[in-house]
Amino acid sequence: MADNITIAPNQAELERQFAFVNSMIERYRSSAISMVNTAALQMNWEIGQYISMQLKSARWGTKIVSDLADYLKRTNPKQRGFGKRHLYNMVKFYDTYSAKPFLNTLSNLHLPEFVQSRIAQLETPSKSVTNEIVQLGIAQLEEDLQPLPKLLSIIPFTSHIEIMNRCRSDEERIFYMLYARYQGLKTEELRRCIVNQTFSSLMDKEKMPHHYIKYIRDGLYEFRVTYGNNEFRLFFIFDGEQIVVLFNCFRKKSQKTPKKEINKALKLKGEYYEQKG
Repeated sequence: MADNITIAPNQAELERQFAFVNSMIERYRSSAISMVNTAALQMNWEIGQYISMQLKSARWGTKIVSDLADYLKRTNPKQRGFGKRHLYNMVKFYDTYSAKPFLNTLSNLHLPEFVQSRIAQLETPSKSVTNEIVQLGIAQLEEDLQPLPKLLSIIPFTSHIEIMNRCRSDEERIFYMLYARYQGLKTEELRRCIVNQTFSSLMDKEKMPHHYIKYIRDGLYEFRVTYGNNEFRLFFIFDGEQIVVLFNCFRKKSQKTPKKEINKALKLKGEYYEQKG
């Protein structure tokens, strides 16, 4: 039961901590209009990270998160999207996509060039956030500060909420991020796709749409993705009837799929089955 004990800071310290969260909101509101989505995602990530760290350290409890929501409402009565439920969505956003299994899956895809150009335009105040967290006395937390995975910036936060709440595996979550971007889906349209199990339908070998999913060889398939003026290819396989394992991704610069990319995917496939036993 000792793990459930909350050690609450005094009111002055809470005011300082709440003011820090509010300063993050104000800092990102000043971002250029063309970067609203990326700035909002970065803001939600950092706020979610900060609250998550406080909760896991037992410095905050549910009541303090409610108090933070009330504080933000009093400080900025006209702003929306920072109620208690929204704050917990930010925590879930950080906890879900900073988890090692998700990051390992994402790392195997080699996706950074998807959003490198957009992320580079946003000045991320990681050092200032880190310094402030140290000053607030939680630098001893076991969790390392995690940067926002670049792939997440290709869809808005509302779409992420749908994916987090409705998808069961990391592979399915990544698929819907790419699919939503490729199809230009709004949040409501994405929700319908998930509810209607588009992922399972598209991965049905008998019903696969060949205009953007292609069989390569040896059980290896290729998923075609367009981002801006660039064409990308993502390899995957079936494992039984339900599981789809995503492998490497690359930017396609020629008509034919490079043999080295196919060989890399087949090697990852072999390693997957070897580890699975």
